[in-house]
Order: sequence, then structure tokens, then C-alpha cells
Amino acid sequence: MRHSYIILIVLTACGGVTKTPEALPKLISSSNAYVMSREVDDFSYYDDHENFIRKYFSVTYEEKRIIATTLMDVNCMDSIAGKIEVSNDTIYLKNEIEIVMSDERNCPEFHKFTFVISNLENVRYKIVSQK
Repeated sequence: MRHSYIILIVLTACGGVTKTPEALPKLISSSNAYVMSREVDDFSYYDDHENFIRKYFSVTYEEKRIIATTLMDVNCMDSIAGKIEVSNDTIYLKNEIEIVMSDERNCPEFHKFTFVISNLENVRYKIVSQK
């Protein structure tokens, strides 16, 4: 009988609440717009990322969704889409690039991305922007 209580306590302690796939945040839509060009040898975006993107980064919690904006470094691409990854209590804002270039251009640019993310349980996630 004593072992039954120990097993019950261990199972209760280890059995955290698992979210159903429907409850996890999902990207509803994303958009991006050109902001400015970047000098090829300027790495301040990477060296001081949080301060560099500060005026473009925002997170707004609405009922059952999150609106997040950030600044991202991209190259001259024909197709750029927003993407998210979810890990525990954090949502990572990323971009997915489809490279379809007809020549060997090197034109680094900054784009402002807007992410609309489902948040069915109205959880306050930590939002992190990709470098």
C-alpha cells in the first residue's frame, strides 16, 4: 500500500499539463515591408540586436491572438515569409526565405515583419526575434 502512494505522488509530480496541438500558438499570417538598406560590412544589427530592432519590435496581446512586429535582415530575395517556432513558454519569430535570384546580387536590406499568431488560451509568451 505504501508503494502505491509513492507511485501516485511520482506520477502526479511528473505528469504536467500537456497542451493539445490545437491549443499551441500557430502563425495565422505574416507580412513584411522594406525599411532600409544595410551596408555590406555593417554588423551592428548582429552586434547589438536588441537595441538595433527596439523601435520596430512590439508585441500586442489581443483576444485569442498575438500581433508581433520586428525588424529582420534579409537579402534581395523573390520570396520571404514569416515563420514561428514554439518552445515551452517562448515564441521565436523567424523568416523563411525562398531564394530565386537571376544574378549574383548582394543587397542586404532590413524589412519590418508583422506576425499574427493564434493564442487560443491567451497565454503571455516570451517573444524573441531571430537575428
